[in-house]
Amino acid sequence: MMELTTEQIQSIWAVADKMEKASVKVDKLYSVIVGDKELQQEGILTRLEQVEKTLEEMDRLIIKTKGYIAGSLFVGSIAGSIITILIKSIFKI
Repeated sequence: MMELTTEQIQSIWAVADKMEKASVKVDKLYSVIVGDKELQQEGILTRLEQVEKTLEEMDRLIIKTKGYIAGSLFVGSIAGSIITILIKSIFKI
């Protein structure tokens, strides 16, 4: 079995420390992206899902509003035509 020098052992420990720091950073990134249930923090994915739901609700509301506007324009144009016909018939224009 080959014995390691002090420098080699120190370099191994340095690499191990770097790996541990990298692991901590990965854990922090994971918490930011997914969230942390223990700390009750929402992650980016949860927030994006909420935004998507809100946008879908807004789209439905916009489509519904467009229907109301189209219906009111239709009814208004019919009412305007009837009023015009009545005025023409009353005043015989």
